[in-house]
Amino acid sequence: SLSRFQGDYVFLLSMAGLIMLGGISYTVLANVIGTRRFSRFALDTKLVLIISIALWGLGTIVLLAMEYSNPETIGNLPPAGKVVNSFFHSVSMRTAGFVTVDEALLQQHTTFLDIAFMFIGGASASTASGIKVNTLAVLLVAMASTIRGKAHSQAFGREISEIQVNRAVTIVFLA
Repeated sequence: SLSRFQGDYVFLLSMAGLIMLGGISYTVLANVIGTRRFSRFALDTKLVLIISIALWGLGTIVLLAMEYSNPETIGNLPPAGKVVNSFFHSVSMRTAGFVTVDEALLQQHTTFLDIAFMFIGGASASTASGIKVNTLAVLLVAMASTIRGKAHSQAFGREISEIQVNRAVTIVFLA
């Protein structure tokens, strides 16, 4: 528990940054540092970054909305504290598991979100567990391609093989 650091925004944001780096994987970090241009990143790097940023943002917004007025979690914090703690929780729940609030006091729907995010986890080759962001990305790309009536799954002009889509579905169902 990091509850005693609930008001230390520098500490929480520093920890969140480190957790984020660990959760996106060493291969993604190496690709970002070596390439430095989004258009030249590997498909895996693009998907991991986009899905991770979307999950961090979504988690922050949803947690903030769900727990904003809960005095047992973040309800008694100033507005900035609510945002920082929601962001930290969003980042940490998928990878590290550190908390600044008592998990038992969260709203039931917030706990459900935590479980869903823990199920997803971090990127392949990262320090996190879960089905992996990469797997979720492949499933989302396949779903979007199916909705658009495409015969093959494509992202950023690159085709994702049918075997990769089948593996992603298998991983989710086995998990």
